[in-house]
Amino acid sequence: LKGMAMKGKTIILTIHQPSSELYCLFDKILLVAEGRVAFLGSPYQSAEFFSQLGIPCPPNYNPADFYVQMLAIAPAKEAECRDMIKKICDSFAVSPIAREVLETASVAGKGMDEPYMLQQVEGVGSTGYRSSWWTQFYCILWRSWLSVLKDPMLVKVRLLQTAMVATLIGSIYFGQVLDQ
Repeated sequence: LKGMAMKGKTIILTIHQPSSELYCLFDKILLVAEGRVAFLGSPYQSAEFFSQLGIPCPPNYNPADFYVQMLAIAPAKEAECRDMIKKICDSFAVSPIAREVLETASVAGKGMDEPYMLQQVEGVGSTGYRSSWWTQFYCILWRSWLSVLKDPMLVKVRLLQTAMVATLIGSIYFGQVLDQ
């Protein structure tokens, strides 16, 4: 992934509680809580931001684990946790980091013409999917086939199960008179 990023590709990941080594490799992190942005910026900026709020990450502690704990709702302390989340999200919304993100987004979006954006949306197709139904079906069928090939024991178990169910149902109807 780092190699792809170095080639100019954008990498977007959703990782729940990454290791501290992996966390340090991120250029930007996005923390979301209760449907709101709690933080968006570099890992270094996140440490500064939470320290300014009076909740610094303890030394020798995985920052990702710490942020998950700060933004999670504990079963016995729902109201207290929601207040903490609201405080963090509200503080980020008015922070210099958030203003910088908004300015960057507005500058990046100024070059787009509205008619061009509408053409792009209209060009997707009437179904809203870029791939046809047959292409999607083929891809899913191929993925399923590869999954079957990876576990031959499961194939044998399913065949045995099917044979047993067929034998059971066949024995129920065996010898029935076909007079109806």
